[in-house]
Amino acid sequence: MKSVLKIMDKIFEVLTITSIISMISVVLIQVLARFLLPKAPSWTEEIARFFFVTGVAFGSPLAMKYKEFVRVDVIINKLSGKIAIIVEMISNIVISIFIFIVAFYAIDFVELGSIQRASTINVPMSLPFASILVALIFIGIYSVLNLVNDFQKLKKGDIR
Repeated sequence: MKSVLKIMDKIFEVLTITSIISMISVVLIQVLARFLLPKAPSWTEEIARFFFVTGVAFGSPLAMKYKEFVRVDVIINKLSGKIAIIVEMISNIVISIFIFIVAFYAIDFVELGSIQRASTINVPMSLPFASILVALIFIGIYSVLNLVNDFQKLKKGDIR
């Protein structure tokens, strides 16, 4: 199980870095084209936006895994060890439920994208929409894994 998670982590890291580097490259092409060409290519803005969305979508599950999402640490830090872990567990339960509900409805969003096409590059919008669905599913998975880890800490008495 741990090896599967490590592979998943590595895939998300590579996809995130690739998406962000690709976005920067496309924006650089757009900027240079504005100075060097009579007219900048119209596709660069749309592709940069797609790379941005996929970069966020692939990076978000890792943010959930490493607990890097914005959260109110002030409250958690003021609580004692056991209560802090219980609050973290409740938070992960709420996040998991919310994320999986949104993911369920995101399936319709992806299907809607199959009838729409990107205006400049003529690809189905279901492709960028699907990255959001992937992000939601894996944010939910990592949230459940965080919940399991917190439960194991509580069970072992590994409280700081």
